[in-house]
Amino acid sequence: MPLQPMPLLPLSGGGEMDPSNRSRGLVFVACAVLHAAAQRVSTVWIPENGQVAINPPLTLSRLAACSTRSVHPWVLDRMNKLIEEIGGAVTVSNPLAGYTKGEVCTAGERAGLSGADLAHTVSCAHPLSARRGSTSYHCGFCFLA
Repeated sequence: MPLQPMPLLPLSGGGEMDPSNRSRGLVFVACAVLHAAAQRVSTVWIPENGQVAINPPLTLSRLAACSTRSVHPWVLDRMNKLIEEIGGAVTVSNPLAGYTKGEVCTAGERAGLSGADLAHTVSCAHPLSARRGSTSYHCGFCFLA
């Protein structure tokens, strides 16, 4: 069954759409769970390293709800409980939650990825703005913040 695009519409009660994109990860996971259920697939894997999954705030301005934690272990646990409560048979799992990015890269090398392949991976909150007109794949913002 091919995936069909779904337009996001404002609430019928006159509510406004959230411009922050904070719920984007949750929407992606929900869509993956829906598609997995339709295809009778039992597990949705979200392969995020532990640091990205926990997503600690890098600055004071990122405290509270300003940093997304859509794949945080607590969120995935709650999501799995919700799926179970409504009678679903899909489990959401992050097999890389216990690993650092370095450990994930080492595992990638062991699996046959080259250093050049790994150099092109991006884990960044600013992927477009940081790279406009730049040949660098890493802006360094997360190290400087």
